Amino acid sequence: MPTISIVRPHSLSHKAARDAAQRVVEDLRRRFDLAYAWEGDDVAFDRPGVSGRMHVGKDEVALEVKLGLLLGALKSTVEREIHEQLDALFTAPAKAPPRKAKPATKAASAGKPAARPASVAKRAPRTKG
Repeated sequence: MPTISIVRPHSLSHKAARDAAQRVVEDLRRRFDLAYAWEGDDVAFDRPGVSGRMHVGKDEVALEVKLGLLLGALKSTVEREIHEQLDALFTAPAKAPPRKAKPATKAASAGKPAARPASVAKRAPRTKG
């Protein structure tokens, strides 16, 4: 039987990690008609052709899935989908870096237009001769 084993670190609280794992198994139940049952921090799931267990730890999630003959042929596709779900649910959103304010110039702070640099000299208009 082909097996998929994934260990994913997370920085969620234990409750948030369990909630995320619950969303994973609920999605699997809806999409693939899987039955599941929780035992402490482990959730076991199965249906004909696939079975597995997910353990929710304080700083990681471990998943093991055994695929039957038909789904074994789709192992890479199934594994990719699992990774996408784990990425979406167990990866904390990246914090945006703090925005740096641009320093105000004297002209801008006084409500006056900024002065032209000395290198940009005004040219006298040409006269027709």
